[in-house]
Amino acid sequence: MNQKRLYRIIVALALMSWVPATLAQSFDFSWYTIDGGGGTSAGSGFTVTGTIGQPDTGVMTGSGFEVQVGFWPGPQFVGPPMPGDLDGNGDIGLDDYNAFLAAYGSGVGDPNYNPSADFDGDNFIGMTDFAIWYSHYLAFASS
Repeated sequence: MNQKRLYRIIVALALMSWVPATLAQSFDFSWYTIDGGGGTSAGSGFTVTGTIGQPDTGVMTGSGFEVQVGFWPGPQFVGPPMPGDLDGNGDIGLDDYNAFLAAYGSGVGDPNYNPSADFDGDNFIGMTDFAIWYSHYLAFASS
């Protein structure tokens, strides 16, 4: 092999090993724990119950990066509020009844008017709205 060609190959190999090392950075996500919980896996006569590798909860930072980790959230209610829940606390009870009474007899433009209590959509809160609210209350109370 030609000595000049061998020199070029050595220089090329040296550059190839030097350039990626200076341009690329390695990321390491090795911070983990082995936590209990999860489900069951079985196969080949073995059974394992648990979760392996659940990341610690919180925020991990370093080298200008931030990773938020933790447990998957449980099911969350997404959508319009529950009909009849006028105070927005997730149930229908005495506070909702009081909120309905405060709005009863009011219409659009009245400071006591609560559009959430106008169940029939006629821009006035009256007996029909109360009957609808009460049916929501009964349905909630029986569930």
